[in-house]
Amino acid sequence: MQNNSSHNKSHKEDSIVNAFLDTKSSEGRNHGSKKDHQEIPQELGSYVLLIQDLLNEKGYVRGVELAERLGMSRPTVTRAMQRLAQLGYANYERYRGITLTPAGAKAAEASRKRYRIIADFLAVCGYKMADQQLEARRLESYCSDEILSALRAAGAKLSA
Repeated sequence: MQNNSSHNKSHKEDSIVNAFLDTKSSEGRNHGSKKDHQEIPQELGSYVLLIQDLLNEKGYVRGVELAERLGMSRPTVTRAMQRLAQLGYANYERYRGITLTPAGAKAAEASRKRYRIIADFLAVCGYKMADQQLEARRLESYCSDEILSALRAAGAKLSA
């Protein structure tokens, strides 16, 4: 009954899409709203999250560790740390440790919440844990707040 299993998969995919679309149509759109804080640039979100994790794990962070964990070159990480410092998210001195400013810690926490929403939605959709984590990391920096709200609501509908 190969056809039946593909029908069930199609039905589940339709349910996911319908839950997402129902959520979108029932939400008001708020395109003109201003944020009361500066959002961290998308490409730097992974850095603050990893810095926070390493600070919690070890108590300190070095650029070489970030480069190894992220699979990036040291010069790339150095430029990112300089940018984070310039934007007020990190304290960075060459050849010294890296810490987060209060704004950086807040940005890391926001990134973690965004990650969790995406990972939870992917879990409801049947993704394996490893795939959830990988995809949530990839998507976390690129989903708008509107999409995250829709994912949260659709995930709640699907898990109910």
